[in-house]
Amino acid sequence: MVSDGRSTPHPRRARLARHLRLLREDSGLTIETVGRRLGWSGSKLSRIETSLTGVTPSDAARLLDLYKVVSPRRDWLLAMARSGAVRSMLGAYPELGRVGGCSQLRVECRAGHRADSGIHPSRRGISQA
Repeated sequence: MVSDGRSTPHPRRARLARHLRLLREDSGLTIETVGRRLGWSGSKLSRIETSLTGVTPSDAARLLDLYKVVSPRRDWLLAMARSGAVRSMLGAYPELGRVGGCSQLRVECRAGHRADSGIHPSRRGISQA
């Protein structure tokens, strides 16, 4: 198999990217339109939607505002964006939070991953009220 030099995105980042793309499409907006409204290049949004780059929690919030996404779905998607931001930070600064050879942030992040099965909150029986 030939590699193009890109690493495989984390499954959670890829899932978030798919959701953001579908939300944009459901909103009837093009990549160019979203880019103009947010002051981004179309290529930035394209890289986010294809998982070539992660999305920051603040950028995810701006997209969700534009797409008029409300809670609990909004909270779920923002949690995925925050999870990716912590993972990226740990990769860039592995010395952060080292305790006994283990990163405290990584331990907390993993605990959150176990608590979040990746299933949309409405499908876990959580009230939408």
